[in-house]
Amino acid sequence: MQEMTREQELQLEYIELKQLTDETKALLEAKRQEIIEASGGNAFQGQYLSLSVNQRRGNIDYPSLFRFHNINETEQDAYRRESTQSYTIRINPVDPEGE
Repeated sequence: MQEMTREQELQLEYIELKQLTDETKALLEAKRQEIIEASGGNAFQGQYLSLSVNQRRGNIDYPSLFRFHNINETEQDAYRRESTQSYTIRINPVDPEGE
């Protein structure tokens, strides 16, 4: 078996951390739901935690709004903010050990 490159090591480390993070997130969400259910869905201020209940307005359906007002894509672009760049890392559905 050939030695792994640093890039491969980083990829495997990332996969391991991502799995741990996903497991922890699932545990936290389950505990969050338990707390909400135990409070009856009501806000509270406890010794260790507080729960606030927030409601926000729904998102605007911009495509429908634009169609309703007959605003075409060129007109929309006049109000578009500057482009941004982001990075996404996805785990490929292959065996990382190459077996």
